[in-house]
Amino acid sequence: MQKVPKVVILRTGNMKFYKGVKLDVEKQFRDELRFGGGYVAQHHDGGEAYNFAPWYGSEEERLCLGFVETMSSGDKRRRILVENILGCEQLRPSDPAAEDVLVVWCARIEEATESVRVMGWYHHATVFREYQEYSVMDENGEVQTFEYNVSAPASGCVLLPVKERFAYRWRVPRGKHNLGRSNIWYARENPAFVEQLVHQIEEYEKYGGENWLDVDADWDVVKNTISIE
Repeated sequence: MQKVPKVVILRTGNMKFYKGVKLDVEKQFRDELRFGGGYVAQHHDGGEAYNFAPWYGSEEERLCLGFVETMSSGDKRRRILVENILGCEQLRPSDPAAEDVLVVWCARIEEATESVRVMGWYHHATVFREYQEYSVMDENGEVQTFEYNVSAPASGCVLLPVKERFAYRWRVPRGKHNLGRSNIWYARENPAFVEQLVHQIEEYEKYGGENWLDVDADWDVVKNTISIE
């Protein structure tokens, strides 16, 4: 049996590129966030809309900053219990983050189905217990602030092409001991699936599977520099 790395599986809304909501000249959505919760359904947008946008940080290293909605308990937003992540059992409830984690991002692939597929993944990610913030200056010179709870070097991030995401081999199982109602699956209850998924990711990368991280003509990484709080 191969050694399985630290793994967590996170569910978000579905996008083509995850580099922000885009409108064409007729103000129709060229890329929008779909198949999420009520906010996503109303606004076609959400915190995860930039999950595969490679930003330049303060040290000139490209980063991906990912967002998963942890949901709320009353008026309080829940934390990610990093000590529950597969392989992170040694962490304490006071630890602020889990490091060197394989984060697998998944989403529903069609509106009329509960079928969930892998969208992509981050290698060597840091998963934060609490939401973090970063700031971006928009085209009008105004500073916008976004939230994230996962970060990773862009060199270890892979976004699957849209057609590839429909392949059954990227299916994420639902139900008992699998992905449930929460957007966070700590991946400890189904080790056979996790081992198979990790192997599949390794095979995809080994044989040169296509990566859409840098596929979006509108994304200018030179302009997109961030300030991390």
